[in-house]
Amino acid sequence: MKEHPGWRKACLSVITASVLLAGLVTAPAASATVPVAPVTVTALEAAGDPAITGTIAAESTVAIGLGRFGGESRITVDWLLDGVLQADGMLVDGMSHEYQIPASAVGKTLSAYVVVVTAEDEVLEFNLSGGTVAHGTFTATPVPTISGTAVVDGKLTARPGTWSPDGATFSYRWLRDGVSIAGATKSTYSPVSADRGQPISVTVTASRTGYTPVTQTSAATKIAAGTIRPSRSMKVTGSARYGSTLKVSTGWPSGAKATYQWYRGSSRIKGATKSSYKLASQDVGNYLTVKATVTKPGYAAYRDSAKSAKVGKAVLSVKSAPSISGTKKAGSTLTVSRGSYSVRPSSYSYSWYRGTKRIAGATRSSYRLTSADVGKKITAKVTVKRANYGTRTVASAAVSIPRPPRTVISRDGTYRVGSDIKPGLYKSTGGDLCYWARLSGFSGSFEDINSNHLASGSTYVRILPGDRGFETNRCGSWKTVSSSGANASRITRDGTYRVGVDIQPGTYIGRGSGDSCYWAILNDFTGDLGDLEENYFGSARTVVEIPPGAAGFEVSRCGTLVRD
Repeated sequence: MKEHPGWRKACLSVITASVLLAGLVTAPAASATVPVAPVTVTALEAAGDPAITGTIAAESTVAIGLGRFGGESRITVDWLLDGVLQADGMLVDGMSHEYQIPASAVGKTLSAYVVVVTAEDEVLEFNLSGGTVAHGTFTATPVPTISGTAVVDGKLTARPGTWSPDGATFSYRWLRDGVSIAGATKSTYSPVSADRGQPISVTVTASRTGYTPVTQTSAATKIAAGTIRPSRSMKVTGSARYGSTLKVSTGWPSGAKATYQWYRGSSRIKGATKSSYKLASQDVGNYLTVKATVTKPGYAAYRDSAKSAKVGKAVLSVKSAPSISGTKKAGSTLTVSRGSYSVRPSSYSYSWYRGTKRIAGATRSSYRLTSADVGKKITAKVTVKRANYGTRTVASAAVSIPRPPRTVISRDGTYRVGSDIKPGLYKSTGGDLCYWARLSGFSGSFEDINSNHLASGSTYVRILPGDRGFETNRCGSWKTVSSSGANASRITRDGTYRVGVDIQPGTYIGRGSGDSCYWAILNDFTGDLGDLEENYFGSARTVVEIPPGAAGFEVSRCGTLVRD
């Protein structure tokens, strides 16, 4: 935009006026033209001079009223704000030049510079003042409305309506009984507990550049109590047994306060007003119900209830099971311990079992073994009782009653397998240079020997079903074996031992003298070379590690071996 000079010569040549109308140059200096008498605008106005028409306000449209000029007059118009050119144009044949005042013009002075060239080529100039530009005004200012749920913790939304002209921006202020609510300046508002029963309204202020802001207030809406909504259903948790504690499980909202009352059947339990309740003896056999009343400021009271399972007797938990002790052979007495429990029982009773069958009359904590128990597994059961607790019967681990060793060969000789001696594992009473052989025939030929062994002291042999005969010499008697033994940690005599029965596995140390110590670790007692896992021959000062998985250990001339 250009600064207008603020003056024009009142009288110009026709040529100069034509140039001005074409908009090519500005008015020349007075010395370049023939002087003419100036036109007095005031005098001309009386005869219908040009004038600014319309409302002088932001975004209003104003125009030039031509007055007495028209027809063949040629007219140019410059619009100015505070003397600065904003728009220009030419009016021909009575046209009216309009100008829309921008919103930014508020407070500025509107003027127009008009040049008229009459049909006689007379040039006239007019400086027209429109005055100070005022603020625009909204033509439609509706009262806002409120939508949404008018309850505590609900959501309200302000609806400003349709304002004209459009393009307005809105600000909001929510009121409680006509008083502003701190921080409530958005188009939405969630009522709080203080709003319950109060009238809530919203003030909407419309603003637009160049316009006077307008404020409208909605009708008030009354806020109702909110609804307490737990995050999960109320229920009773815990074991419904005497001595246990039941608890209320639920999800009350933050800020809520709950009170409780427990009922036995339909009867109120005195003093049971907490969220948990420890079951008493009188509860056994009944159903329990808990009722809850939940309150929160601004909300309606919420009530709920939940029922437990039928209350049963408590369970006696086992801390350690009963166990059997005593010598495991006929004629000896076994004793079973009571075991230990979560609470001390008031009574104990006993029963003994041979295999899965109850032994008649065996109802004490001790039991004397008979010949009928040999080769069987014996178990004891302890039944414990206590008031308000369920009866509990707990079984001990079973113990095996081994058959006592039985002599099957009492002197040297050759025996037929199947008729004189059965296949199986046997142990000799021992002797110096004990010799035995498993035979496939009786021709006396070397080929009749399946396997053989020469040992010192007590030894073992496993006779296989495929053997036809068994020969023994200087070995003493042969007996069946027991499933139990000394399980010793010291080896003091030459011989063959079962690992885990006669001796314990582990590392043994020998500190004897001599250089003819022999030992062997065995995986069986058939006498086959495949039985041999490891062996040693040398100094009696030796160390041997007998693994748990070994079947046997043979030793000769090593002195005493002691488990480390």
